[in-house]
Amino acid sequence: MKYILTLLTGFVLLSCGNKKDKQVNSRPVSTITEVGAIAALNAWKEGYLKNDVETVDTIVHSSWVYSGSSNGKTTSKHDMLEELKTAGYYYSEIIYSDLQTRIYDDVAIITGKEKLVIIDKETTDSVTIHLRFTDVYKSIDGKVKAISTHSSPFDE
Repeated sequence: MKYILTLLTGFVLLSCGNKKDKQVNSRPVSTITEVGAIAALNAWKEGYLKNDVETVDTIVHSSWVYSGSSNGKTTSKHDMLEELKTAGYYYSEIIYSDLQTRIYDDVAIITGKEKLVIIDKETTDSVTIHLRFTDVYKSIDGKVKAISTHSSPFDE
């Protein structure tokens, strides 16, 4: 009897261990590449240059948040898209430099500098802004999505 109980206990422990291993191994692994993250960054840029809200909407995840405003407030995806739709200005030029990408499983962090040339729609006056930025991208359901952005202005 003692032998049978030991044997049954061994089978139970062994089967529990296998279930646990199967759960861990069956978890889908979602990865991201530098090429995929840079492609998302560039698609986002093109969306801004063309004032294409739909393109920007597909790149930016619903949880995305921007921080870096001079007043310390954050901006949601909804607010960013509304501003893109209704702003009295447009972007005539966006140039990236000093890009560096770090990959962590399904997350990519891109840092760099960007030069933005913004044109007032009414007066056609322009302003150039230089920013140091950090974008965070995540592979979600096989698609690269921006989930966070921070930027700080600097003098060129």
